[in-house]
Amino acid sequence: MPVKIIKAVPTRGTGKPDFWKSAVVSRPEVSPIVQLHWTLNKVYTISGFASIIDDFYTVPSGYDLQIGGGYVSCSEPGIHNVRLVATPGMIGDFRFDVRGDLILTSLAGQVVSENSTMTIYIWNNNPNECEFSLTLSGILFKRRD
Repeated sequence: MPVKIIKAVPTRGTGKPDFWKSAVVSRPEVSPIVQLHWTLNKVYTISGFASIIDDFYTVPSGYDLQIGGGYVSCSEPGIHNVRLVATPGMIGDFRFDVRGDLILTSLAGQVVSENSTMTIYIWNNNPNECEFSLTLSGILFKRRD
């Protein structure tokens, strides 16, 4: 059987460029945003069947804080209650046993405005003295005023 030789298709140039010459490629002007990773770790010791109130953080002037989440834990079992409040409203009210996740995702995350003070209320519903640990994380970003 004879071998048939196939010629390559002749080239007709390099084709059109990725960007048309008449198109104007623009870059949006983006002002720099200062974003800082923010974490907070606090430990509280509360006697049995008692509660505490603590103003634990004030957002610095010129910044907003977006809280992404965190967790709270206790050294003893029991149904405990933690409430986080910031001016002007509530961030969350959480009930947990030994460890509880504070779920504040980007969709449900909380933005706390500059100069706002965050307050925590913790209720120890155990007859023993307990050690509570609070961890929060988020982004502290510069305001664009």
